[in-house]
Amino acid sequence: MQSSVVRERLKGAWDRFQFWAVHRWLWIASVATTVLGFILAFASSEGTGLLFYLGAILTLVGLGLLLHEARDALRDWQTRLDVASDLEGHIQRNLPDTAYRRWSYFQNRKSSEPEAAIFSEELNARLDGMTNVTKATGRFLIKDRTLQRYAPVLRRRIGGRTNEKKVRLCTEIGSSMGDQTPIELQQAAYFDSVCTNEFSRTKLIRKGKQDRVLLDGQALFLDEGRLLTLDRSQCANHIGVSTLVITSDGRVPLGKQTEDSVGSPGKWAPTGSGSVDYRDLTDLSEGRSSPAFRDLLIHAMQREVEEESNLRACRLMTHIVGYARLLHRGGKPDFFGLSFSTAHSQEVQIKGTEALCMEDYVDHDVAVQTASDHLRRLHDWYTERPDASLILLLNLKFAADFLANTGDGALRPRS
Repeated sequence: MQSSVVRERLKGAWDRFQFWAVHRWLWIASVATTVLGFILAFASSEGTGLLFYLGAILTLVGLGLLLHEARDALRDWQTRLDVASDLEGHIQRNLPDTAYRRWSYFQNRKSSEPEAAIFSEELNARLDGMTNVTKATGRFLIKDRTLQRYAPVLRRRIGGRTNEKKVRLCTEIGSSMGDQTPIELQQAAYFDSVCTNEFSRTKLIRKGKQDRVLLDGQALFLDEGRLLTLDRSQCANHIGVSTLVITSDGRVPLGKQTEDSVGSPGKWAPTGSGSVDYRDLTDLSEGRSSPAFRDLLIHAMQREVEEESNLRACRLMTHIVGYARLLHRGGKPDFFGLSFSTAHSQEVQIKGTEALCMEDYVDHDVAVQTASDHLRRLHDWYTERPDASLILLLNLKFAADFLANTGDGALRPRS
């Protein structure tokens, strides 16, 4: 196994332990108190005196805390997750009465698991020219105490390998947003998204003679069935980014996620697909306090392409072609791009730690003059496949729409 993969697995194990320790600090405190009590008690040579009694008291307190935590751990094993039925369809029926009344609904009908999103064609047409700057405002914290208590349980049940620092979107991206409106961002941990966005369409149930709902994930992003705007949502909502790459020889490499992927396990995805890391924001912030939001998205998209496919970011020209909120993931915000590369398709290869996330690539011929038509045909073909992710279908649709409206002659970089 490659050393980079080994390091990634070790980092993931440490991240998972840290996340557990933050939410289960009483376990650590009880063990430490018990051990300290034993040490103090046995340090008293005569078995009497203040030191002995202090050690005995600490030991009893520590054992009491251990029993309390053991009881809670047993209750954790008596829980299960139930998936809400037809949640996406319920949201679709409410769209005309919400802030998203002119948005379109899109569903991956061949997927074995529900996958649906909403988007605005009017908004998508403006994205590539947006000039809004970013505004960083602190860190996202899970506020619900019950959710905090069961966060380690949810992370273990749902998945998630490493707890990278991500960027949370707090400002609603809408058609009425002005060009001078700053985009508010926060730092968020990936496991926070697992415990909010990925949990959002399920319920945590305490099993027993009469099952009891401990947590209903819908309350995190819905209000009476209506999708909450990003500024009101209780989900971490870290920003997802994906981009399709067209190589110099007219091919579109696509990657297939492994079963370890939380977002689209075992499904085909765009050439570069992931999320905005907090280091993307800090990298762009060097030398300037407020980088443009569009620059941040493109930087993250091109980094994902470079990490996953070995295509250098400096040889890419990327355009923002679409934005959607993923209903099956708590209204998570995702942006989509189209990247033209001066590299040949033979340079595309899986590398480094991304072997943990991507299985293989397939490429498709794209004629230069009819790229939009070809992407539409690819979209229609993958729409009938159960192993195509919603992210891929949306990216193909948005890229085809962008090319149809703009044309690709002036968009390609020179070799």
